[in-house]
Amino acid sequence: MIKQVAALSALMAAGVLAACAPVPEASRATEQSVDAVSDRAESILAITQRVIGDDDWTVETAWSPCAEDGGRFVRHTLWAESAAVIDGDRMDLAQEVAESWKPLGLAARAENAPDTPDNVVVSDPPFLYGTDENGELTRLQIGPTFTSLQVSSACVPGNVLELNSRTSSP
Repeated sequence: MIKQVAALSALMAAGVLAACAPVPEASRATEQSVDAVSDRAESILAITQRVIGDDDWTVETAWSPCAEDGGRFVRHTLWAESAAVIDGDRMDLAQEVAESWKPLGLAARAENAPDTPDNVVVSDPPFLYGTDENGELTRLQIGPTFTSLQVSSACVPGNVLELNSRTSSP
């Protein structure tokens, strides 16, 4: 009986430790296609621009390899910035963006940036929480004289060299 209790305790301890271990990116990969994650990022940008305004945006995209996967998976990232002056209430705009992202499955929330009180952040997952379990991150920061957007996808099957050779920023 004591051996069974000790064995069960050891199994439970191992399970707890395994649950706390970081998940390798390859196991967090989704079954989405490279086109699907790229299109989703473009949709997020378009929705954001409809709310904030579509003037003066600089957009860059890139594919990067996912770690620990043997080169079979990639992550798409879109970065966009606008130097347009934001005249309206930034929190109101941020809340409107968060609502506008909901149909895309984002559960973003708007909050003041803790280190720069003039800036508002809209983020899924919440600001300063890292990425979603699958590695996704969507974050918009609105300041008085700039707006920046980052959309990083989950890992998807793909070849980073091939994808970057065909990617051109809009």
